Amino acid sequence: MEINSIELTIFWAKVIGLFIAIATASQLVRRREFAQMERNVYENPGLVAVSALFFVFIGLLVVASHNVWEWSWRVIITLGGWLFLIRGALRLFAPEIDTRLAFAIDKNKRNWWISTITLIAFLLFNLWIVYMGFTA
Repeated sequence: MEINSIELTIFWAKVIGLFIAIATASQLVRRREFAQMERNVYENPGLVAVSALFFVFIGLLVVASHNVWEWSWRVIITLGGWLFLIRGALRLFAPEIDTRLAFAIDKNKRNWWISTITLIAFLLFNLWIVYMGFTA
C-alpha cells in the first residue's frame, strides 16, 4: 500500500502536533511537578537512555516516512523528525552534554515570564501545526 506524502504530512501534523501541544499545555499547568520530573530523569542514567531511545525511535519513524524538503509548512514535520533523531542520538552518545544543556535551560526556566512566554509560543505553534493537519 502506497501512501502519498501529503497524507503522511497530515498524519504526522496531527499526531506530533497534538502530542507536543498536550505535553506543553500540561507543562504550563503543572510547572513545578514537570521541572522536578525533568531533574529526576537527568539524575537517572536508565531514564536518560530510555528517553533517548524514544526520541530516536520517533525521529526515525518521521525521517523514514516523511523526508520532505520543500518550501512550505510541510518541511516543519521533517525538521521536527530530524530534531527528535538528533536529540535522541545526543542523549545516547553524549548524555553529559545533553544533561548540561538541560540544566542550563532549567536555570532559564526559573525566570517565570520567559518560561511562560516560551511555553505559550510553543503551544500556539503546535496548535497551528494541528490546525494545518486537520484542515489540509
